[in-house]
Formats: sequence, structure tokens, C-alpha cells
Amino acid sequence: MCVPGGWLYPSLMGTNSSFRREALAAIGLFDETYEYYLDETDVAVRMVDAGYVVLGIDGAPVHHHFLPSHLRNEAKVVTHWYPVVKNRTYFAMRHARSHRPVTDVIRAAIDAGDVRLAESDSAEQAGLIAKGSTDRARVDADRGLLDGIVLGERAGSKCAPAVTLSPPPFVRFPTLPHANRLRIGLVSAGYPPRPMAGIARFMSELAPALAALGHDVRVFTRATGHPTVEWEDGVWVHRIGDQHRGLVPGSFDHVDDFATGVVREIERIQPWLPLDCVYGGAWDVETIGVVRATEIPTTIMLATPAREAAEHGGWLADPAIAPGLRALFDLERELFAGAHHVHGISQAVVHTIDQLYREPFTEVPVTVAPIGVRDRHVHELRDAQASPTVLFVGRLEQRKGIDIFLQAVATAAPLHPSAHFQVAGADPAGIAEQWRLDHAGDELADRVEFLGEVDDEQLHHLYASAHIVVLPSRYESFGLVVVEAMMHGAAVLSTDIGGIAEVTRDGIDAVLVPPADAPALAAAMSALLDDPARRAALGDEARRRFLQHFDIARVAPAIVDMLRASIAAHQVG
Repeated sequence: MCVPGGWLYPSLMGTNSSFRREALAAIGLFDETYEYYLDETDVAVRMVDAGYVVLGIDGAPVHHHFLPSHLRNEAKVVTHWYPVVKNRTYFAMRHARSHRPVTDVIRAAIDAGDVRLAESDSAEQAGLIAKGSTDRARVDADRGLLDGIVLGERAGSKCAPAVTLSPPPFVRFPTLPHANRLRIGLVSAGYPPRPMAGIARFMSELAPALAALGHDVRVFTRATGHPTVEWEDGVWVHRIGDQHRGLVPGSFDHVDDFATGVVREIERIQPWLPLDCVYGGAWDVETIGVVRATEIPTTIMLATPAREAAEHGGWLADPAIAPGLRALFDLERELFAGAHHVHGISQAVVHTIDQLYREPFTEVPVTVAPIGVRDRHVHELRDAQASPTVLFVGRLEQRKGIDIFLQAVATAAPLHPSAHFQVAGADPAGIAEQWRLDHAGDELADRVEFLGEVDDEQLHHLYASAHIVVLPSRYESFGLVVVEAMMHGAAVLSTDIGGIAEVTRDGIDAVLVPPADAPALAAAMSALLDDPARRAALGDEARRRFLQHFDIARVAPAIVDMLRASIAAHQVG
């Protein structure tokens, strides 16, 4: 129990404290002897001594965002010990001498300094601070101890005089509307700054778009280092570490790690920040833990299922991963059947999963609606009179048709000596090196530029510069690459398959050819390279279609409607 003049006092971190202005004025405001550390604790003690009540509010969430500074480095290790030791000693001299002999107070300050020096030594041994840092810390600590004693003796325990304040009128700050506000959890293992595939790119665009509509959005994603919670673009991003297994035994370790970690983080915040709903993709069954272990209404976004990707990639032929894949297929079926609502990003992907899993959605409502991205079209970098550039974007694998693209290039390139060909995407199978070996000594070796994985800024620069964007996939649940190309007004050349046939209109805003047909792709590529006017017309129509259907500002409200439907269905059930 904290009472005026008592030994016990409330100790709150500064980021968690707020004080009434008149109470601060009554105790003489903050003590400016504290430049950092214990300044708010000193205020709390003086508030209690003056008869005020300092309370901790149960369940009040406060985000303490760490940033490196002149006091702490990126590893959160203190590198400047002087203010810490000085202020701790000064605080003790001010407030403890009425309860303990001054020799005990000073001894406690010395012991506390020794603890800090031991922490510094451990950090130095671990390589978290530079060699010699502990020697400098010892000098800082000794100086801080002496200054704290002197300052404390000089100040004594007398109270600061009250001050009179004449504050200006309170200025209200803008707030988001709270009416019908949802607290939404988005689950996506991929999120900036991690490399992102198409669906993860969509999720990274969706999160701030939902926040802009006034919703409280929490993204649960993988950490690249230690776990963190960050406020980014109006969104709370929970980056989750590994070693959380348990909810999905028998699956791949990375599947169990992430699915279990998401649930553990939701459980951690649920007492004070209960989620209204969860939205996540089906890939790697990232939301299976939520479906299994919580009652939160969950909407699953259907993209290319692992079973479809495995068939195109021949993954089941690898005995090392085949058992894990079969377990993953079973988990996909469970996820589809256990969701409260399903978002099919195309009619094609709904049909694919119906065929693969024999109608798993008989008890689950399904909404078919497109996904989209934020409009980043500022200006086109392509020059209609310059040598044309043909761009392939995607993982270099059979499902994305990289083999068909390169066969078409081998046919079309000799007919168009000024054309330049670029390939952007991860290359796990070494396609680029094989191309260079196969074409060593001929012009094709240098006319195809393999860029590897590119970041977001580079990717959009490539789109804005390309005259033709090619996506010759054998299967696509949607085709986000096509949408991004349309956003930048590029001529799209793709295949009449899956979701691509729903996203585009053949002959109007794209040219579509049959899948796995290299001659047809080469002929269409050559025709577009020969006809700048047609390329421009296709690009203009593609841009218009993007604005009408695939801008995230249009897509996000439809996602909210789905989430509300999942909540309503859960409440009825």
C-alpha cells in the first residue's frame, strides 16, 4: 500500500505514465536533475507524498517502441552508464534516507552499479558491445555514483515548491472513427521487410488499407530476428519468433512453428485486445492453429493450394518431403472445412479446390472477389520509341512457365534484334546459369538479363519501364503479376488459364495464349514487338481496368464485408 511518506511507491515506466497537469504543478513539475531514467518514478513518489493517488490500470495496453540512441545500441544494451547510475543514486539519496541510514543507501547504490557493470561485461563477452566498453562503463559508473551522492545531498528530501501554470486551450487531435470498427488479425508469414511472394504482397497492401478505413489491424508474421511488435503505416505488426511447435504435430516444422506462434501471440494479447476476426491465406495452412485452438471467426483466402503446386512441381517424387506434403494436404482440407468464411480470389481457384478435395465447402460460405494492390502508377518510364523491353516476373519454376518463356524468347529474339528481355524472380533451380551454358557463344546469352529476386522498389521500376510483361503460367489462382503490370499500363501477355482469364479480357486489355504452348507465345510476343500502337492500346485499357476493379481502395471494403459476414455467421452458429 502506497501512503505519503511511506517506503513503498508505485513504479511505472515513463511510456506508461500520464499525470494530471494540476497535480504536476502542485509538486513543482519534473525534477530536471533527471535527464533520463527514473524521472517519472520520482514524480510518482512525490505525487504520493503530496497525497495524490497513482494507479496502475489493469489491461491498459501501451506500446513501448525501442529505438537505438546515444544510451542504448541496436541490441538494447546500455552503452552510456553515467545517467543510469547517477540518477539511481540521486533518487535513493532523495527518497530513501528517511527510511534507511545514508551508509546503507550508498552501499545499495554501489551494489546496483556493480550489477550494471556485470551486465556490461557479459554483453561485451557476447559481442553485443565493442571491446573496452566495460572499462569505459566503470569510469562512467564511478563518476555517476559520486555525482548522484553530491546532488542528492544538495537537494535533500525537501519538496519542490508548487508552480502556477497558464496553459493554452487544449487542442484536440484527430482520431479515427470508432463506429463499426473491427479489430482484425491478418496472418501472413511474408511481410516487409521479408521477401514476399504475390499473396504476401497483397496482404502487405491490404493491412494499411483496412487501417485507413478506421479498423484496428494486427498483422501476425515471421520475425527476421528477435520477436517485435511495431507500429507501421497505421498497422500493428507482430513479428513472431520460432520454436512455438505443438498445435500442428506431424507437419513440416516451419508450418507448426508459425501456426502455433500465431496462436500464442493472439492468446497473449486477447485478454486486453480481443480480435473480432482473423483473415489469412491458405498457403502453408498459416491459420490452421487459429481454426483449431480458438473461437475467433476466421476467413480463409484461397490461393493456389499446395496440392496443385506439388503436382506442377513434381514435389511428391522427392521421398524426403513426400510424407510432409501428404500431411499438408490433409491440413488444407481441414482448414477449408473448418473456416467460418472462405474468400475465393477467383472462381477458378474455388473450382480447383472443389476438384482436389471433393467439395470441402459444403458447410462453409464462399465469396468470390478479386484481390488488388495500392496504385503506384506515377509516371511511365517506358519510351514508346526506344528499344522494347519484355519482362518476366515470378519464381523461376515450371508452374510459372519460365521454360515456355525462354523457348519463346529463343524464337522471337532473333526476329527482333533491338528487343531486350528481363527475368525477375527467385531462381532455386539455377535456370539462369543453365541458360548461359546452353547459349554460350551466341547472342541470346547476353540478351536475356536475369535479375534474381528484386525488392519492391526495383520491381515497380521494372514494371513501369517494360513494354510487355509476360506471365506464361501453367496455373494461376489469380495472377497478381498481371494486375501489377496492368496498374503500370504495360501490355500484358499471358495464358488463358485459371484466374488470369477472369482478371483480364483477351484482346482488350491483354493477349492470352494457351498454356505450355511456346510457339503460340513466341508468335504473340513477336506480334506485340512489331506493333507499338497495339501495345499502347492494351496498356491503356489495362490501366483503366485496374482502376475499376483491382485498386486496393476498392478491394478493401469488400474484404471488410466478408469479415463481417464471418462474424455474423459465427454468432448465429
